[in-house]
Amino acid sequence: MAEVSWNVDDWVVEAFREFVKEVHGTTYGNLGKLQRAMIEYMDADRAARTEDIVRENQEKLEEVLALLQDDSTHAHTTSTSSASRKSLHSLTQPEKTDILVDYLDREFDAALSMQELETAIEEAISVGGRTQADYKERLQKRGELFADPRGDVDVWYRSQEEFFGRVRTHAANTSATYQEILDAYDQSVRSAYKEWLKDELAAEIPDRLRVDSETTEEPFPVSTSQLEDAITSAADTGRWVDDIGERIREYGILEKVDQGWTPPDWQPRDAENAHSTSDQDGPDIARIATDVAQTILDDRDAWPAETAYVRAILRRETDYEGIDVDDVVASIRDQDLLEEQATNEWVPASTENSESASTTFPTSG
Repeated sequence: MAEVSWNVDDWVVEAFREFVKEVHGTTYGNLGKLQRAMIEYMDADRAARTEDIVRENQEKLEEVLALLQDDSTHAHTTSTSSASRKSLHSLTQPEKTDILVDYLDREFDAALSMQELETAIEEAISVGGRTQADYKERLQKRGELFADPRGDVDVWYRSQEEFFGRVRTHAANTSATYQEILDAYDQSVRSAYKEWLKDELAAEIPDRLRVDSETTEEPFPVSTSQLEDAITSAADTGRWVDDIGERIREYGILEKVDQGWTPPDWQPRDAENAHSTSDQDGPDIARIATDVAQTILDDRDAWPAETAYVRAILRRETDYEGIDVDDVVASIRDQDLLEEQATNEWVPASTENSESASTTFPTSG
């Protein structure tokens, strides 16, 4: 058996033997443990290096096959392509990923299909076959590329905000949580989604308060408890109340006043003048009624609609602040924009289909 050259002085080896004998009473078996540990270390290192070699050889093989294919179809670009592929071969995977990201930034603003993505990987860094999966995973982990959360839809998004919107919709329509949907992404992406969602919810709170308020005439001001209830309802959790509440105040979405919380531009309604339709400068109730009726027709997919729904649509529209709901409902009735079939039940105006209040009508528009 070949001798292994040790770069250790003889006196150190002998001193170590004496140390082992002094501690354990014998060197038999104990120095053997050290030997076995050294062998296991070498075997583990050799296995790791073998995996690296296999991975490198696989990439080289795919690059050669891609080069041969390129030579057979684009002979006039052989020299340039060869030089490019040779320089790419010397780069690490993170460096190649950076090149790929730059390529995607130049070529795709919003979304791309799987076929377009695979073509982009081949063109940008000359990688094809199964190795492409490594780069797709790297792009996802880094938050550079986002797969449609529905799974069966062949779309990859470049825009994080657009992807987050898709995630929110998918989570709302299925039993999946956003944590489950974003499981394939790095923690930074999941954290970014949570912050984005809090901003979105904060912006929606005034409208939610306006529609859900029990006080139909004056939805504002609201108390702190009403605001917290609205946040809890919007976020489907009470854990975000403080965060969203702080954003609502910080972003100027609602402001704190003596009597509660209001939008910055909110003004109490003038009970004497706000409902007047005869005043030349007053609101055009007939026009507003037409707009509201059309909104209901476009928004509703099942009939009959209750009067409470008609009122909610009216309160939801910020342009109608200060308008009396009953005046608009009466104008809708007078103009036959919607037909009142029974108490608190409305259907689209139609002499042909107005016999039954239980009839289901198609939406208009």
